[in-house]
Amino acid sequence: GYGAAWTDVYVETRERYRSSVTDFHEHDFYEINLIISGEGRHYLEGANLEVKIGDVFVIPPGVSHGYYSEDVLDIYHVLIKKEFFSRYAEELSEVEGFDLLFDIEPQIRQSLGRELNLNIGHAELASFQNDLENMVALKKSRRHVQLNFATMVLICRLCKRISSSASISKENDIVSVMEYIKANLDSKITLETLCERTHMSSATLNRRFRAAVCQSPMAYVLSARIARARTLIEEGELRRTDC
Repeated sequence: GYGAAWTDVYVETRERYRSSVTDFHEHDFYEINLIISGEGRHYLEGANLEVKIGDVFVIPPGVSHGYYSEDVLDIYHVLIKKEFFSRYAEELSEVEGFDLLFDIEPQIRQSLGRELNLNIGHAELASFQNDLENMVALKKSRRHVQLNFATMVLICRLCKRISSSASISKENDIVSVMEYIKANLDSKITLETLCERTHMSSATLNRRFRAAVCQSPMAYVLSARIARARTLIEEGELRRTDC
């Protein structure tokens, strides 16, 4: 366990894996992993992804995952409770790339089964590592407010990077549809509107969307609305009778 002392954010220094698959596990919080050294494989339910230095993985709640390496794999773990995202929901809604990093990329990564995750280049990796070490120090000294602030800065940096990621841009049409849906859940969304935005026929959009997300665009609209309603209920901002 991680102890009772952590509030919204917990940062582990590094973990090492050698010649075995770590126990598959899942949790009820978000996890950001940054690979500092080593190579291996990352198993995320249906996906089996190559791991290399600079890779960033966001693991949402309820997703089972584990690592394998024949060498030593050094990983920073940033664990973030759902309450953190509730507390800073208004601020995070203004961060470009937030939905892409924490919701959309994990979904299409798992469906497509190939590397779409963010990778931090060598030139920036030392800077991220320094920020993470500072976060570890804040966690150890129980400076929770400063740690939350440092976590927001880290999230903003990662969101900025993934917004310009080359691997994500290959799926840009589907990503843009998903981002549009997430941003317009309170408005009427039709298949015709989505087709107009992507300049695709309904058959093409349905086929490509199903390949990336394992459901149709309109089914995704419904599931996104249900997920948001569930979140609002958990936060006490919506009564069940309002859904």
